[in-house]
Amino acid sequence: MVLNVRRAFWLLLLPFAQVPDAAAFDVDDDGTTEALTDGLLVLRHQFGFVGQTLVDGALGSGASRTDPAEIAMYLADQSETFDIDGNNTVDALTDGLLLLRYLFGFSGESLRAGVVGQGATRANSDALGGYMVEHVSTSDIPVDGGLPVKYEKFDSGVTVTLEDGVVVVTSNGVPNHKSPYFITSDERYEAYDGNNQQFNLNPNRINEFDMEFRVPVVPAEDPNHEPTPLGPIGVAVNGVAIYNQYAGPNNRPLTFEIDSFDQYNGHPQQTGMYHYHIEPLWITANRGRDAFLGVLLDGFSVYGPEDFGADVEEDALDEFHGHVGITIDSTQAIYHYHVTDKDPYINGSGFYGTAGTFAQ
Repeated sequence: MVLNVRRAFWLLLLPFAQVPDAAAFDVDDDGTTEALTDGLLVLRHQFGFVGQTLVDGALGSGASRTDPAEIAMYLADQSETFDIDGNNTVDALTDGLLLLRYLFGFSGESLRAGVVGQGATRANSDALGGYMVEHVSTSDIPVDGGLPVKYEKFDSGVTVTLEDGVVVVTSNGVPNHKSPYFITSDERYEAYDGNNQQFNLNPNRINEFDMEFRVPVVPAEDPNHEPTPLGPIGVAVNGVAIYNQYAGPNNRPLTFEIDSFDQYNGHPQQTGMYHYHIEPLWITANRGRDAFLGVLLDGFSVYGPEDFGADVEEDALDEFHGHVGITIDSTQAIYHYHVTDKDPYINGSGFYGTAGTFAQ
C-alpha cells in the first residue's frame, strides 16, 4: 500500500512522542473514531500517560468524554477490547500501533508488519481489520436517524430517500454526459473521441428507465459474500447503473465488450440501459480520481482509483476489490471498494456486505 504524506508524517512522529461496545474505540465519545484523537488517546494511555498529558491536543471538537481521569477509567474498563491481536496482553507497541495504523488507513501487510504480539489469535490483516471495524464509529452511520452524509453527493437528478431503515435511490439511468449512444439528433449525442483505436459502436441506444436501488442504510459484512449478478449491482452518483466485471449472458470476460465502451467508459445493453463496468471517466474527471463514485447494493461506497493522489495498488485490496481505510471524505477507517484499471475493475468475488435489491 502506498502511504500518503499525512499518514507517514504522523506515524514517524509517534516514536518520539513523550507527549464489546460497537463503538468502543470512540474514546472521547464524539461520534467518530479518528487516529489523531481516539488512536492517540489509546496509545498515550498504554504508554502510561496520565492527567492532562493524556488528553492535551487529542480530543475531538464534539467530545463528551474529556476528563483525563474519566478517559483513563474508560480505557481501563475496556482493556480487553483494546487487546487488538487477541493475545491476552494489551501493549502500546502492538495493540496501540495496530489501532493507530488501522485508523490511518493501513491495510494488508503494512497494517500488521512488526506489530503483532506473540501468541496472537488475530494475526493476519483480514482478522485484525475485521475485528477493528466492529468497534469504530463510522461516517456510514446515519446522522440523527437520517441518511448517511455520502448520499448528499449524488447529483440533483437522482432522488435519495430513507424508508424503514433502507436507502432508496431512484434514477432514470441516463448519464449526465454526452455519448455516441444517444441518437444523432439528440443534443447529448457526441461522436466517439476516446483513445481506443478498436472502438466499435454497438447497435443499442440509450433509453430511460424507472430504476430503484434499495440498499442497507448501515452496511454490514455478509459472511456468505454472495456473488454479484449480471445487470445492476450498484449505482453511480450520476444515477447510472454499475455492472460487474462480466459480459452477458454467460459471465464472459469483458475482453471484447470493452471495445464498445464510449469515451466515458459506459455503454447501453440490449434494452438501452446505459451502465459502467469500469472507471466512470466523466465522474473521475469532474470530481477527482480519489472521489466517492457511488454505492453497490450492499451499501458500501465505491471510490476512484487513487487514495490521496497515489494509485491504489491491487495487492492492497481484498478479493472483493475493497479494503478498510480512511478516504478523502473520512478520517475514520471504513470499508470501501475502489475502481482500478485491472480486472475485476470495481468488484471482485462477490458483495462484501449484505446486498439490497434493484428493480425497474
